[in-house]
Amino acid sequence: MGALAAARHRFRNALTWARKAVATGPATPASYGVLAGAHTRLGQYQEAEEAVQKAADLRPDSSSLARASVPLQRLGRIGPAATSALVLLVGLGLTARAATGW
Repeated sequence: MGALAAARHRFRNALTWARKAVATGPATPASYGVLAGAHTRLGQYQEAEEAVQKAADLRPDSSSLARASVPLQRLGRIGPAATSALVLLVGLGLTARAATGW
């Protein structure tokens, strides 16, 4: 539901649904991805960075790294954002399917 709300640009609703998903399944990286996206679109970059970090801790793949660069950039942390993007480009040996997990 959170991803659907985000796709419809209803980011406050997406945030609500993502929080419910995280509370229900705290080991599900996709929930943190939706949470990070909603926080980012609402300008809550510190919260977005925390959600991205949790997602990356649970599943360090290209999807979490792609999400990581946006809040870092918005927070003015260009070096870490560029590093995250560079690691993403190198690919870490991940398949294309791993990049579509969100």
